[in-house]
Amino acid sequence: MNLLYIILFSGIFLFHLSNERIIIDSPQKLSNQFPKKEIKIFFTKYGNADLGFKIRGKLYTPKKSSKTKNYSCKEIEKLNIIPDPDGSFLYPILLVSKGDCSYYEMSKNIQNSGYYMGIIIYNNNNIDNIIINEDNNKKDIFIPISIIGKDDGDKIIKYLEENEKENVIIDIEYTMIKSNVVNIELFMQFGDEETYFLLHEFKKYYKKLKKSKSKLNISTIFITNELSGLSEKEKEQNCVSNGKYCLSRNLPRNKKIDGKKLILESLFHQCISKELGEEFFAFADYYYEECLYETKFKQFCGKKILSSYNKVEECIYKSFNIKKLDDNDIEDYFKFENNILENNRLIANNNNIKSIPTIKINGIFYNNELKANILFNNICSGFNYKNSACETKRKEDDDRISLFDILIIIIGVLSLNFLVYILCKKYVIKRLKNKLIEEPTELGGKIHTVVSSYLNLREIGDKPIESNILEGSINEIN
Repeated sequence: MNLLYIILFSGIFLFHLSNERIIIDSPQKLSNQFPKKEIKIFFTKYGNADLGFKIRGKLYTPKKSSKTKNYSCKEIEKLNIIPDPDGSFLYPILLVSKGDCSYYEMSKNIQNSGYYMGIIIYNNNNIDNIIINEDNNKKDIFIPISIIGKDDGDKIIKYLEENEKENVIIDIEYTMIKSNVVNIELFMQFGDEETYFLLHEFKKYYKKLKKSKSKLNISTIFITNELSGLSEKEKEQNCVSNGKYCLSRNLPRNKKIDGKKLILESLFHQCISKELGEEFFAFADYYYEECLYETKFKQFCGKKILSSYNKVEECIYKSFNIKKLDDNDIEDYFKFENNILENNRLIANNNNIKSIPTIKINGIFYNNELKANILFNNICSGFNYKNSACETKRKEDDDRISLFDILIIIIGVLSLNFLVYILCKKYVIKRLKNKLIEEPTELGGKIHTVVSSYLNLREIGDKPIESNILEGSINEIN
């Protein structure tokens, strides 16, 4: 089946598999203005708001004196929170209208004012296809920034203006709606070290998922570029299909490789995923360990471990709409259109892919913290049934020493030391008491002996003292 058809078909069902919403908790008068007390929300790539993000907060708006058309594009008054009498804490969230400046400038102003999160009211109600082309600056923003539709935002603003003394409490959720089959789309580019390392690390988790017969639908989409401003010679070296699909990069430990060879290698890897399915993970692991860092670039490195290289090779030739001919090299057909590369280009454009690697799980994108264990946990969160592989992972996590465990160990060690100290102290005191009793008794015996000897000498009077008696007395004293 055509790859584009598969992905776009799955995309129809993935569109509503994420659960991104604001729940108006109070006041009741405001929450009743929204169906199910919910507001649809769009999370930008600013800040740390990945899957599982949930917070409870209090809504604020800038002071009335600041309300001009572009108030969110200017410095916003610093936040001054007065703690609630009961000591409870709600995250401060600022609600602002879209100004004429960039989302980055608005986000920076919100962040500098001290709020935990910012919600921007869009210019209209269509927030599904918002494109923010400001990825270069996203690392400067560490608070979550989201967007809501104009009608929803205006209702809240109006209520806050008319009821200044009331608190608007909201819950924000960014969770995945569970499904029977977890759909995973990996957007990658050939030779990217980060992606291949991720696949290398993920292999052990993938084996667990397969062993538990987890239902997964996995697709890899290799991305090329349409580079402008290239000379004819550069196009000849780095592009196919008359400059429509290009790659130009250095591979690790390799000299610069012509983009044509990298594109052909991309097709090789894409066809492994397409034709051999789950073998791609084992192949990607092999490629990472044996091929990626080789000094000399090897075309189709790793083909020897494939169960059917012929299927993969046939897939590559068919992508150019040609049949393999023994007397022709495939590079002779690079001028023709390629259906796999075109499908991938359309998919990337439709999904607004701006950075590589990007992973889409059940319709939700994430490209922060791309680590194998996080990827595995997110996949597990997408199942609507108990998964033995995921339960095993949770048990392994439970077996790890947590901060609480460390605290218990420290308290135990300190308690044991204190107990030893008390026992030693009691022992020493007891020994001292016994010593005080024993020593006076021994001393008294010696004194008695000396006194007796002295009295005996007095009784003798002037009688001559025999040397043996005197010596015996002295010896007794000693």
